[in-house]
Amino acid sequence: MLPEDGVDLEQLEHEFVRQALNRTGGNRAQAARLLGMNRDQMRYRIKKFDLVEFQDDEG
Repeated sequence: MLPEDGVDLEQLEHEFVRQALNRTGGNRAQAARLLGMNRDQMRYRIKKFDLVEFQDDEG
């Protein structure tokens, strides 16, 4: 159910990405599968949300 004051989808996405990465021990491919996306989409979100602990050497 949608809260009366709405939802911050950006924050929700950030939290889901972080939780998926934590659940998979930082495995980007597995985390991506949990969220129904591919590894490149996950890498984009890691960079977007500046999740430095999950970035690779290039990130």
